[in-house]
Amino acid sequence: MSAQALDDVTIIRVRREDYLALVKQHPSVALKIIGMLDKILDTAYNRLVDVVGESAEQRVCNALYMLNDKFGNELDFTAESIGDLAGIRTETAIRILGKLKELRVIDSPGRGKLRILNQVGLSSLSRGPFYI
Repeated sequence: MSAQALDDVTIIRVRREDYLALVKQHPSVALKIIGMLDKILDTAYNRLVDVVGESAEQRVCNALYMLNDKFGNELDFTAESIGDLAGIRTETAIRILGKLKELRVIDSPGRGKLRILNQVGLSSLSRGPFYI
């Protein structure tokens, strides 16, 4: 797995011995961590199912819909990062984003910027069929 921070972050490292001592003293911490890992595993599984069962166009629409839900309709994402999220090549993402612009579902007000113009249309296209 990998991650990219959108804001400044602080990363801490906990030694194995310290972590195990904490879990032994506070088992509820281990249960919370297991719960978080369950969510991560479920998300990874769902993404794998999406990659296998959906078209590239649907995956791009799903990625945009998810980003819209988290960050609003003004997105600071490049075609490359959208392609990475959807599990497709940058060139394919560019082609799909171009088609979405033609359909007036999105707009690109500047380099590395996307604007969702039609969230209902995006949701509909994410369910398919949407072939370019």
